Amino acid sequence: MGNIRPICRSLVYIACILTIAFASSCTSCSNYEVSIQNTNDDKETSVKPILNVYIENSGSMDGYFSGKSDMRDDLYGYVSELKGSTSGQNLFYINSTIIPIRQNTEAFFMGLNANSFKAGGGNRTHSNIIDMMKMMLSKSNGNTVTMFVSDCILDLPSVNTKTFLDFEKTSLANTLRDYKNKHKDFGVRILCMQSSFDGFLFPMGQTAIKTVGKRPYYIWILGSNKLISKLMSNDSDAKLGSNLQNCVAYSDATSLPINIGKTKGPMSTNGVVNLRGGNLKFDLYVNFSSTLLDEKSIKDKGMYDISPFLDLQNVQKINYAGAKYSHVLTFELQHASKADNAQITIKKDMPAWVKSMNDETGDKPKTTCGIKYLIEGAKEAFDDDKPVTINLQISKK
Repeated sequence: MGNIRPICRSLVYIACILTIAFASSCTSCSNYEVSIQNTNDDKETSVKPILNVYIENSGSMDGYFSGKSDMRDDLYGYVSELKGSTSGQNLFYINSTIIPIRQNTEAFFMGLNANSFKAGGGNRTHSNIIDMMKMMLSKSNGNTVTMFVSDCILDLPSVNTKTFLDFEKTSLANTLRDYKNKHKDFGVRILCMQSSFDGFLFPMGQTAIKTVGKRPYYIWILGSNKLISKLMSNDSDAKLGSNLQNCVAYSDATSLPINIGKTKGPMSTNGVVNLRGGNLKFDLYVNFSSTLLDEKSIKDKGMYDISPFLDLQNVQKINYAGAKYSHVLTFELQHASKADNAQITIKKDMPAWVKSMNDETGDKPKTTCGIKYLIEGAKEAFDDDKPVTINLQISKK
């Protein structure tokens, strides 16, 4: 009789363990339905845009075209790559005015060197990026894409530099916002490039600084999201190779083409997937093209603000021609029994590289004076647009 109580206690203990284990497994054994609550079925446009390419030819840009020029070679390759996706291409110099380049693309870039660049004309001693942006956008419409190539250096005044930089930021935001309000489906891509450089920097209040080595410059692409994404559809960024350092993009897109399916299973035909047993993984098929984001940004998990009971496990590009969706995002339900409505939002945060590329003196060859304020201005132009959000309904069955 003396051994009965210990045996009973052991049986009770085992029963408790089994009960807890069973309870913990209930979530895994439950069935869940995940359905898409919002999608955008916009089709890709068949329109081929006119590409207007503007190259700033102020004096600070001279050094990019001395000797072997990465900028010349990369621009020629990039513009040539886009030719098949455009209905026409126009080349311009720009500074205080717009100067048409009468040569065809091949002849222009083949002959582009320090001397021909200096002979481009216009006021090469001073240019204002806000004024240039206004001039370019005044020549734009719903069938054009604008490409602006510049070192994006802001000429600082000798006093009140912070006030000046904030003013430039606000002026650019207003300029882009005014255009966006008149032209829906608008976006901006900014590519941070690097190139060989053999020339001078001209910091305010200092003598010119001889500079040899790699220098940053920027390619701004502005226009209809659909038209820009058409130019991106053939992975045109790859033509820029390792000289493409970073990218940031902003657009007025708020929803995307989306579908859902079981992980390693078929795509849904009705926007609903049923998860049974212990496998709580599912795939979202998303077309990111209208966001204008580059591949590195799309695959960065930090770009997404995700409901706590969803775990983003993988982002994979779809690499076959004619696909309706550009990427597959694999999720797993976490704490599924508490799940209800779920959201995945693409953040509009300023990437860290922008701050690291910025300086406010104009005498540092590896950075760009005031670039943070220009990109902040571009971002602010889209702050009133809701971020892209994917809404899911999760229900226990």
